Amino acid sequence: MTLIGAPQLQAKLGKLERGFDGIAKQVAADSVGDVAVAVRGDIGDTSLSGWRRGSPIPVVGAFKVISPGVAEVSPKGRGAGPMRVMESGRNSDGGAGGFQGPGINFRTGRTSARARSTGRGGSSKGRRWNGRTEGKDTWSDAAVLIERNLGDRAQKALSEVMASTFTKG
Repeated sequence: MTLIGAPQLQAKLGKLERGFDGIAKQVAADSVGDVAVAVRGDIGDTSLSGWRRGSPIPVVGAFKVISPGVAEVSPKGRGAGPMRVMESGRNSDGGAGGFQGPGINFRTGRTSARARSTGRGGSSKGRRWNGRTEGKDTWSDAAVLIERNLGDRAQKALSEVMASTFTKG
């Protein structure tokens, strides 16, 4: 067994400390796959085909490093809206999109309330009703998978950092 002096030990501990900064990033990168597993478990693949004609929206995860020891896993880009719908359902509040304003009679053009400045109604026809769906709790399922695998992933990343620090010159 080779003994090392204080300067060499100090250098190895500095390398170990720098290696800790990458652990959160590595664990988050490994956890992104859990989002795809949860989505695939609920809808069979990782895209919602009925949202844009001819161009399905992929619902996958992404990660962002917030600080050296903190990373965040979230839905990627345009997949955030479909993920929200998969989590809690479409039109789950029962309305067609919140307050609609004064109603307009499209046959006569008259409104039930008038704006002070123009004397005309300020509302439009509103959103097309496209039904209601139940949520599948997809993001909750992904969070459970991430939490379940977090300890093993952190242990593996820490072991790799320690092995690369202390076994290599």
